[in-house]
Amino acid sequence: MQVAPEQERVLKSLNAFKAIAKQALLAAVTTKDPEYWQRHAESRRLIYKNLITWVEMDGVETACSRALQEYRQVLQGKESSPEQAGRLEALEGFLSLCGFDERTIKQSQRSMY
Repeated sequence: MQVAPEQERVLKSLNAFKAIAKQALLAAVTTKDPEYWQRHAESRRLIYKNLITWVEMDGVETACSRALQEYRQVLQGKESSPEQAGRLEALEGFLSLCGFDERTIKQSQRSMY
């Protein structure tokens, strides 16, 4: 199976993001609030893992659509948590990687109301 150059670039970046989240998970013990930062990093790592699967199975465009849906769902959560913050950070990073600017991402946030 041949992978499109854009898909290859996105997968390479997502794998790098996932590796950074793993390093953050390991480094969390050195912070003032290790539990918070471990939960934050682990939620980022899981989102990157899901995004990699989506890109591999359905392509970048479909993964972006799913990421926007996921982003909106996470924002609907009433409770602020390290997991929620980590998921939002990971999804925003992915959407930026795919060419969405911050304004577009924030507009999608407002369009859900």
